Amino acid sequence: MTSLHHSKSSFFVGSPSGNFNNRKLAMMAPSLILGGETPRLIDEWQEVPSIWDTVRYTVDQQGVKGQFILTGSSTFNRKDIFHSGAGRIVILRMRPIFLFEAGASSGKISLKDLFRKKYHLF
Repeated sequence: MTSLHHSKSSFFVGSPSGNFNNRKLAMMAPSLILGGETPRLIDEWQEVPSIWDTVRYTVDQQGVKGQFILTGSSTFNRKDIFHSGAGRIVILRMRPIFLFEAGASSGKISLKDLFRKKYHLF
């Protein structure tokens, strides 16, 4: 959600619509999925590792920072990628902020309510 909030356009590789047509398109012509307003979010890019190298090449050609946001919910296999992305791609590991997001809380008590003294814990 953070990445979607900061992007101006998006492409979802893992979308099941059209019998996974987005994935098929990304596999056939990864440069085509990079078109759109920037920063452009490309979600689940690791399903088509050639996207990484295509992004790196595009960044080299255009010389503009912040063009793409690559996100994925699983670890990518580095052996399928030809270039490290050094100087072009920064890896940022996102972690849940709230205990509720991490599954460690039911979410019934909020910090806002605690500060308003709605609950008396002691």
